Amino acid sequence: AIASGASTLFTIDGEWEIVSALAADRSFNTIVPTIGAKVETTLPTTYALGQNYPNPFNPTTEIGFSLPQAADVRIEIYNTLGQRVAVLVDEHLGAGHHARVWDASTNASGVYFYRLVTEGYAETRKMMLLK
Repeated sequence: AIASGASTLFTIDGEWEIVSALAADRSFNTIVPTIGAKVETTLPTTYALGQNYPNPFNPTTEIGFSLPQAADVRIEIYNTLGQRVAVLVDEHLGAGHHARVWDASTNASGVYFYRLVTEGYAETRKMMLLK
């Protein structure tokens, strides 16, 4: 129950889009709620390269990564022979959480490595393409 005169029913942290809302009082009288646009985001505190999803994949997968500050970012994909097969990201990005999709439809099944490189940070992870 909401106290008489209260203006907030609930709050949701994070980023959300409410397309429509409907509320009713105890007598089932319709109430048109006011939707506030308070959006809070939390910036990451460390660099991170997430595990691709899905893994194994066919033929696309998403690679997520986090930047605590704006940086020049490069994500490259290599086969097991160490040959670069794709450059997924090569740009200056702002701080925050990012994701990119790799379409490997022209690549052979097998194990691949993806590497995130910024000034002062590098990380590599493994993924598997199954066709």
